[in-house]
Amino acid sequence: MRKPCFYSPNRAGDLYLPRYDIIQNEVRELRKEFKPVPKSEKIVLFLIDPQVGFCIPGASLYVDGAEKDIERTCDFIYRNLELIDEIRVSLDTHTVFQIHTPGFWINDQNENPDPFTMITLENIREKKWRPYAEWIPIELIESYLEQLEKSEKYILITWEYHTQKGSVDNAVVPMLYETLFFYSLMTGKEIKWVTKGESPWTENYSVLSPEVPNLYFKDGSMKSVGNFDENLMTDLISFDRIYVAGEALSHCVKATLEDMHKAIQKEKKRMPNNSLGFEESKIYILEDCMSPVQPTEGSPDFPAIAKEALEKFKLTGMRVVKSTDILTKT
Repeated sequence: MRKPCFYSPNRAGDLYLPRYDIIQNEVRELRKEFKPVPKSEKIVLFLIDPQVGFCIPGASLYVDGAEKDIERTCDFIYRNLELIDEIRVSLDTHTVFQIHTPGFWINDQNENPDPFTMITLENIREKKWRPYAEWIPIELIESYLEQLEKSEKYILITWEYHTQKGSVDNAVVPMLYETLFFYSLMTGKEIKWVTKGESPWTENYSVLSPEVPNLYFKDGSMKSVGNFDENLMTDLISFDRIYVAGEALSHCVKATLEDMHKAIQKEKKRMPNNSLGFEESKIYILEDCMSPVQPTEGSPDFPAIAKEALEKFKLTGMRVVKSTDILTKT
């Protein structure tokens, strides 16, 4: 089916209001050409954080090249409209006082840290930084940092404020949103939305789980701050193919794919002969629809980390593909 007339690929980096009426009117005509393709396989497109705050040049956490990723993602949807059975979209959503925001921390001069300041367990014990509010137990903060630093995850960093709840940069990039709106009207299928990142106590790169799920007081009692999203994982794995795109490859995409791999391996151990199809080979990574965060002074080499992650995902059986590859009808 041809692409709609309202679609302008060169607007991927622009901010504008959705053109609902124009899209609706064109759908009335194009729906006459739309013919769902008979097939045995079910396909889901899983879009991770394709938001203004990451994908529009000038946004606080713009990922270099993300607007081209959005363009390729839109092209992929239009090209395969009849084949995609469902689209799920995650929205990274934050508030002002969270453990990764500058406003969460102050020093003895009542100053907040600059964005991209790394905060370690040693910093807290030396009283270099402390939570802005006295009611926040230091022991829980120490528990968080201790667990984070013992894991293979990124050290805590104070990010620029981004994708704040209710803000413009929390929204899906307008050009992609129009594509999703068009998809729904043409197919009769609602987009499935997933919100992540609202807990003040933990970072949440992965769509499926927080960086640290439980914090511990000195007496051993526990505060749960997040859980693995079993329902989302079950829904995704019920499809025959899971196409993944989004931002950023070095962070939220990488963390989500790692969680998917861990969940699949766990299920294989629990049910070695399961018939639900818990296989990494179901996962197709659209490598040209995602980009890594560029490094800043003193930060890790995020592009290198992203490249290494893709190679590891290949070894697990995940398929690294391009958005221009032809989806076969089976």
